Amino acid sequence: MKRLSRYGVIDAYTLEELCRKYKISDGKRRIALLKQFWHRRNDSRRSTPDMPFDIAVMAVEDSNLEVRQWVAQNAQYLNFKPPTESPDTDGWPYETDGWPKASERDLTKRLRHDSDPFVRACLHENSSVVGYQWVTVFHSATHLERLALMRNEEAAAASNRPEIREVKLLRFSDRSSPQPLKEKVA
Repeated sequence: MKRLSRYGVIDAYTLEELCRKYKISDGKRRIALLKQFWHRRNDSRRSTPDMPFDIAVMAVEDSNLEVRQWVAQNAQYLNFKPPTESPDTDGWPYETDGWPKASERDLTKRLRHDSDPFVRACLHENSSVVGYQWVTVFHSATHLERLALMRNEEAAAASNRPEIREVKLLRFSDRSSPQPLKEKVA
């Protein structure tokens, strides 16, 4: 019989233990702890439940920039909304900035408003956060966020990605007057 992992069932005791473990750890150990819980749903080898909401909130609001950056880039399924929670009733599923409307338990909203612009950009690289709806997000994104979005695997594989016919590159051999160089890209 396979032995249940220590965190196979999260109850009040193990949640308190995890919270304390998270708080006393440095950034690298916090990320290692987060990696144990955030995983892809199609991972058939997993023996632990999804990330506890309390730990996820601590990670998203962590004072350590490296932890928040890791969460923005790698965390899977940041929406902790209960399945019984009803959607907004105004009929429009997006915020004014193109992002889907979020519940208070959807931690993407907190990361979208992070104080660090690079953490906000990292969120655009995360395929589980910005995937099929990348076009609506692209229009409201900053330059740094758009560059991160170009590294998003799901957006890159999408059939509705923009075709780049011509890219202008700047040749910086002479810093005083950059010369545009046209290059064809398929």
